[in-house]
Amino acid sequence: MPPVREVQAPRRVRAPSQRLALRELRHQAGRLKNFITEPELWINEKHLPIRQESNHINFVFLSNETLPQILGHKDRRYCVVHTPAAKPREFYNDVGAEIDAGAVAALYAYLLSVDLTGFDEF
Repeated sequence: MPPVREVQAPRRVRAPSQRLALRELRHQAGRLKNFITEPELWINEKHLPIRQESNHINFVFLSNETLPQILGHKDRRYCVVHTPAAKPREFYNDVGAEIDAGAVAALYAYLLSVDLTGFDEF
């Protein structure tokens, strides 16, 4: 098993992270869901009393695996971002030219003008 890396979070809450083999994912998935959704976590530091702290941990998982985590179809705990292969250099030059020509301000103005009447976030 690879070594565990500790992530320092606010108020000295540490969340261990490590690369898991695919066979371990099902076993660890429930534990990970609890870390993400529980409002409080139990902290058990060596030589100190056990205590509870508010959970303000943000997790970021990076992987090159095609199946890095097993998720439910409607699981809203995760935001999965797939990064496609790089495009030709010309594409990025064109994007840069659009940005220089005011595309960011135009997009911002458009988004401010979108009618959200009747929008329901749930």
